[in-house]
Amino acid sequence: MVEVNENPRLEQFSNRGNLYWRIEIGKTADGKRVRPSLGPDEKYARSFYAEILERLGCGDIKGVRSAVNELNDLDSKAARKVLHPYGQTSLLEVAQWWTKFRKPPKDHVTLTQALEKWHDEAIKAQHSDTYIKKMLNTYAGPFVREYPKLRVMDLTYKEAERYIFKVKKGLSNSSKGETIRKLRGWFNALADMKYAFRELNPFNDIKAPKDKFGVNEEEVERTVSPRFMQVMLDYALESQKQSYIEVLTTIVLRAFCGVRSEEVVKLDWKNITLRTDSEKPTKIVVRKLASKMGYKRDIVIPENARCWLIEALAKTKNPSGPLIKNWRHGKGTERSTVEGYLSRMNDFHKDLKKHCEENKITCWEKYEQNGFRVSCASYGLHHFGKEMICRMMGEKRDAVFWNNYQEYVDEESATRYFQVYPQAEIERRREIDEMLFGYQGSNAA
Repeated sequence: MVEVNENPRLEQFSNRGNLYWRIEIGKTADGKRVRPSLGPDEKYARSFYAEILERLGCGDIKGVRSAVNELNDLDSKAARKVLHPYGQTSLLEVAQWWTKFRKPPKDHVTLTQALEKWHDEAIKAQHSDTYIKKMLNTYAGPFVREYPKLRVMDLTYKEAERYIFKVKKGLSNSSKGETIRKLRGWFNALADMKYAFRELNPFNDIKAPKDKFGVNEEEVERTVSPRFMQVMLDYALESQKQSYIEVLTTIVLRAFCGVRSEEVVKLDWKNITLRTDSEKPTKIVVRKLASKMGYKRDIVIPENARCWLIEALAKTKNPSGPLIKNWRHGKGTERSTVEGYLSRMNDFHKDLKKHCEENKITCWEKYEQNGFRVSCASYGLHHFGKEMICRMMGEKRDAVFWNNYQEYVDEESATRYFQVYPQAEIERRREIDEMLFGYQGSNAA
């Protein structure tokens, strides 16, 4: 039986010329002092002392005894020695971590085996041949060949960082960033297949590299943020150029309705049923492209997109024929080609960036060429659900769609994205809210 002191004392003592630490816990029934040795490591001694004080502060006398008993256990001593480099990590924390992550649900596999299993799943999920070959030849394949016998669960930040910054040191910064994103997604796919854990994804904490002057490259975003989308559409709507009003129409169709850039240039105004009454259905008829897996479909236009299209229609001088016309000689009669349209988009972005710089608008973003479609897919998954957004965008492979786009945004940002409205509509809704608020206030009075 030990009578525990209210204020245990940590002290240093000498033994055969060597300095050690010990803690005076209390006294036994016959008056002998209980002073277990903590060894020569001061950092460890003080961490153990802090643990004893914490237990006493909580009134956990039994916990103090358990800690002392554990201190004399050879296995516990060995474990604590291993944990020394990791600071004040307790054996309890280690035990909890090991219990949770010691083994994935479907057992351990090497990276080589994992790649084979991923390949089989990718085929079953109807991933495109182009995507699978890209992963095997450019991203996951080369990474696995670097560590072929390493188990998935043994893969750490150290190996991931070495691969990106040493093995692939010849890649440009943007290519390194894309490699990080692809391998992060591949590891998450292995976790979904029950061969790993998302919490242990070694690519989660790897940041995009910096250039030689220590300044971040202009990172290419996969999705367009709601704030920048608002700035972009406001700028296009205020433009005096008919070509940019057409750009506005196409951005709305691509970013909110899931129309491809190859599809939008083939649309005519007659393909759009646009009503001013939001209670009635508004839709776009999109015909199937021979080169895509999509199909002919009727897209129900989201409410915010309907409002933008009404504004664009009001500023379009000739709302008939092709949506995107060739304005090379100012005539605007013939249909634009895909190349001509993309060239116009480049000009639009240059002018938009200049507008942001001149007006000190700080939300400028550089997004990938397919950013509008990725945005519609990513935000739409959370806002409309998988089935509806896949039908809107002409995709039949729901599982592939979910795996490709579900991680880029969250539900809150998706709500904000589909609440991007023209300024006139924002004002109209504000006035309605004020009227309702005033009406409710009068009733309350």
